[in-house]
Amino acid sequence: MSDATPDGTPAAALTAALEAALARELRATWHQINEAYFRGALLAPTLELVAARTTLGRWVPDTRTVEISLPLVVEKPWGVVVEVLKHEMAHEYVHEVLGETSQTP
Repeated sequence: MSDATPDGTPAAALTAALEAALARELRATWHQINEAYFRGALLAPTLELVAARTTLGRWVPDTRTVEISLPLVVEKPWGVVVEVLKHEMAHEYVHEVLGETSQTP
């Protein structure tokens, strides 16, 4: 079994390139949602694609990170990913804009 695509591109490089493209699209979508739903009130967090299958997304206040499940992004329709992103951004809004820190993320 070869670790290259039919055109000879190493599979790892292709995987890294696809993950980078997904991260860019996720970042662009974050900005669109921030303007459309939060009137630009949020500061851009770190967005991280994680290997988790048990959690679709997570807001991590200590590091200002929104984690999104890579399997979710790869296996589900983009609309589902956007809804998870909106949910995590709502946690970010409650924490950072409304100042509610006792809420469980």
